Amino acid sequence: LAEARGAAAALGWQADLDFTSSEHGMEGTVAVTDSTGAAVEGLRVTVTLRRPQLATIIAEIKATDASNSGLYHFSTDASGSGLWGVEAAILPSDGSEKMIRFDWRRDIR
Repeated sequence: LAEARGAAAALGWQADLDFTSSEHGMEGTVAVTDSTGAAVEGLRVTVTLRRPQLATIIAEIKATDASNSGLYHFSTDASGSGLWGVEAAILPSDGSEKMIRFDWRRDIR
């Protein structure tokens, strides 16, 4: 995990999460930018949702960048209030298999 975070730092990449929940499920967007603030397109992004208090993976979702804008959208029918862990595992488009990871904790009410 430390190596994956180090790869992101070496590239100068940042990722932000927009994440919402309703009675119908959860959805969100992972925005990936480079060191200049430009969107990073063409990545393979998998989002994992966890309940940290249960140590359980609730969903693994392949996020899509349908508009080629560097915004990777995901949705799932999983829902619930409380603490959620969200991880984005990213493979660059350069053909390397060096995984880059970002993770967040969100308290959904």
